[in-house]
Amino acid sequence: MLAAKLPQLVIPTTPTTASVKAGRAIFDPVAGERLALFDPKTRVHAVFVHPDLVLSAPKDVVVSAALDALTLAIEGLTSRSGDPLSDAQLMHTVRLVAAHLPNVARGDELAPRAALMHAAILCGLGSDHTGAGMATVLGHAIGARHEVGNGTVKAIVLPHVIRFNAGAAEPGLVKIAMSLNLPFAGGASSSAAVIAVLEGLFRDLGVPRRPRDAGVPHEALPEVASLGMGDWFLRGNPRPVRDASELQQVLEQAW
Repeated sequence: MLAAKLPQLVIPTTPTTASVKAGRAIFDPVAGERLALFDPKTRVHAVFVHPDLVLSAPKDVVVSAALDALTLAIEGLTSRSGDPLSDAQLMHTVRLVAAHLPNVARGDELAPRAALMHAAILCGLGSDHTGAGMATVLGHAIGARHEVGNGTVKAIVLPHVIRFNAGAAEPGLVKIAMSLNLPFAGGASSSAAVIAVLEGLFRDLGVPRRPRDAGVPHEALPEVASLGMGDWFLRGNPRPVRDASELQQVLEQAW
């Protein structure tokens, strides 16, 4: 980690926020854990969005990567950190993904895929200042043990996480509602309106509705919750999580 690093010139094929992150994540097959490594020397020097490569990735991989960016943007907007600069980047991420992801799911046109690439870059930069929250934590824990794509599993749990956080996340929900062109009434109705739009999008994309639909057995939930408590991103959740039982409660509601 202390060694010098080669310049990073990235040509992504999927709308991944990792393109602009100062670090990488690796999977430890022995421990069955995802290990996040931070090194500012690995931050990208340039990102090249090339039409041929933008169109090269399988559609389901593109959809999952875009859902990952969408979740990270939403969690960044509701996190305990943030500023007007990150708000601008993350709110436009939500706009771009909501507008263009359905078009990618229906076809393989270049323009919507390129828009998702730009959304992922915006999200990767903005989320550096905000961190993430419980949906990202559960996505890491489930994905590491049960071979479910990050974006897919985060989309499964995101509505339940929003319900859990609603009372502590209203300022962020205002920003999300604005990004989705929703009227914002405040209180419980705001989280319900955001959840309804997200669930409609996920349904149209064919995202599994529950962890069990993605092959996650019920007996695995305590282990997932325990693993999630050690995830650095949990500190950004708007509602403090003090015990693994709270993570398991959300998992039970989702399962």
